[in-house]
Formats: sequence, structure tokens, C-alpha cells
Amino acid sequence: MRRAITFVLICAVLTFGTMAAFAAQTGSIPPPLISYEQALEVALERVGGGTVTRVYHDRERFSDVLLSFYHVEIRHAMRDYDIRIDSDTGEIVRFRYFPQANPQISHGRAIAIALEKVGGGMQTEVDFHRDRNGDGALFYDIHARHGTREYWVRVDADTGEITRFLSGDVIQ
Repeated sequence: MRRAITFVLICAVLTFGTMAAFAAQTGSIPPPLISYEQALEVALERVGGGTVTRVYHDRERFSDVLLSFYHVEIRHAMRDYDIRIDSDTGEIVRFRYFPQANPQISHGRAIAIALEKVGGGMQTEVDFHRDRNGDGALFYDIHARHGTREYWVRVDADTGEITRFLSGDVIQ
């Protein structure tokens, strides 16, 4: 048993060392070892089905190691699942779920609140999210354009309160 654990640790060190050397030489990290489709298959199997609402590949630095993973969000059985899958091994490294979102403020009302704050214009993008790192609060991120300015407005989906507001010049 001790030999098996030692073997696994040596393999992990060699793998990360090879990746680091490759990244140092090329300025990038090698592509994931498992495919997008394989990551979806792992996530859907763990949840038991459902509707995939978002998938993307990401990297995060922890100390001196750059980790590569797929982030998969699934809606199933009145729950929203948040799953991270190691893109080299296919193992689930984080699995969380929340009760399915039922916001008090509608999509249309959130847009109206944002445009009122901006003073008119039109929305260019609207996203509905749950704060995955905090208390699980629901919010809309609304991107709008008015004149020569772009705006980003975050509206609390339960109260309609504007919780963040940024603006900047339109980049031509």
C-alpha cells in the first residue's frame, strides 16, 4: 500500500514538473488531457442527468502550481449544481449544489432598474447568477450602453437593489 501511494505521488510530481517545464519553455500550459465532452459526461453522470447551463475551461494558480479544470453548471431535480473537474485526470475536485433559483425580481424588471440608473440607453448583455462564493444570493449582471458610455450594473434578484455599478468610455 505504501509503495502504491509513493508511486502515485512520484507520478504526480513528474506530471506537474513536466507541465511546468513545458510552460516555462513555451509560455503556456499544455492543453487538457480530457475533452470537453468527457467532462460533461463525468458531471452529468455524477448528478444523474439534467440540463447543462454553463461549461467552460479555466485555470487557477495555487501557490506555484497552475491547475487546469472544467467548470460545469447543471440544473436538475430542483437544484443548481456547480462542479469542477480536473482537466487532466477527469476527477471531480469540487461538487456543490444549491436549491434552484426563484428570483423575486423578473429579468425584465432588472433591466428596467439598470437602465433607469444609467439614464436610458439599451442593454447589451444580461446574465443571471448565484453568488457561489458567498451566501448564494441571486443577482443579474446587466451590461448597457448609453451614448458614448458602457455600464455594468449588478441588481439583486430578490430586492431589486443595485449592488454594483461601473461605467467607462466605449472602446471603438
